[in-house]
Amino acid sequence: METIVSALGQSCGYADEQDGRLYHNTRPVQGEEFRAENTGSVEFEFHTGNVHHPFRPDYLILIGLRVDHDRQARTRIAEGAHAVYLLTEDDLEILQQPSSISGFPSSFTRGDGIARKTHPHQVLRQTTDRWYLRFNSHTTKGVDDRSQQAAENLIAALESVSEDIELTPGDIVVVDNHCAAHGRTPFAPRYDGIDRWLKRSFAISGAPAWARWNNQTVFPHCLELIDSL
Repeated sequence: METIVSALGQSCGYADEQDGRLYHNTRPVQGEEFRAENTGSVEFEFHTGNVHHPFRPDYLILIGLRVDHDRQARTRIAEGAHAVYLLTEDDLEILQQPSSISGFPSSFTRGDGIARKTHPHQVLRQTTDRWYLRFNSHTTKGVDDRSQQAAENLIAALESVSEDIELTPGDIVVVDNHCAAHGRTPFAPRYDGIDRWLKRSFAISGAPAWARWNNQTVFPHCLELIDSL
């Protein structure tokens, strides 16, 4: 996995999540079935990684190690540039404004259990050559009824353009975290030691802006606690 990450940039972890580890096990944990995390087994809806964080990863890397018993689980990938064609001009206008707030994912708040949220932010942003996406179906909510409806329309659009992939042992998926959302279909774990198992890692393709501003050419693999940034 490190070879793949190195080709993309540099691996990164987050001190608030899994103690800053760079490689995460994605497998079901008994008692956490309904968590919207790597340890759950219910549907994990479309999201971009760490939507709440000021320094979101550029890439998500998933490697298949073991399939689920019934071969039901699928990794879902939906590209924002495809989804926007299914939205109205009104939806696009609203989603390009700071009209949504995202809650911190539960994987970042396990230690304190405090419900924390971002400031209002754009869900979509268009440049000359691409669409950028910052969204989590579980935690991103519109600031009013109309922006909430636009967010729900985006979910439906992502659903329509999704590609569903079964990750078998040795399969690798690399997701551009700024342009595509990902998720997982539900499956039925048995908790027998041989359930579905993936490895996950994040990569940053170059020194982020905060490092450049401080004339840093090297930045830490593990980003500090979010309150310290």
